[in-house]
Amino acid sequence: MRLGLAKHSEIAELTKLFNDFKEINPSNLPFTEADIEYMIFDKDGLFLVAHKGKKIIGFLFCKRESPKNACIVYMGVKKEFRGNELGTCLIEEMLARIKDNALESCYVLSSNCGMTNFMKCMGFTNETELTYLDINLKPKIPALHNSKRSSQN
Repeated sequence: MRLGLAKHSEIAELTKLFNDFKEINPSNLPFTEADIEYMIFDKDGLFLVAHKGKKIIGFLFCKRESPKNACIVYMGVKKEFRGNELGTCLIEEMLARIKDNALESCYVLSSNCGMTNFMKCMGFTNETELTYLDINLKPKIPALHNSKRSSQN
């Protein structure tokens, strides 16, 4: 297994991999190649990938949110490679790299119990209890411009 930075040539494989991880996409909106490309070239981001042979088996995208803080935005390890220290290697590599960039802290938001427990084992602590709220932006009712109320204005 080897770790490295995500490359432009890996966009298609990473897009498929991201879409296979339902844990990182609670809204079920598909990731696009443009999404992955943005992360690869984000000047405030760090996009690590883990390879076994020529295949990507894990990833971690971390983003600087302020001069001193970063957030792990996405992390995933293929199921068949979990429990083999791959997640630990990704976190340790990320932490080593962000320490070199004068960052003082890193946090992760997770609604996944497995991920939350893993991050606690890595030394992350609960700072707050969060609730994830979502809204479906596809209208369930006729458009407002067709209603009586909007015609009265």
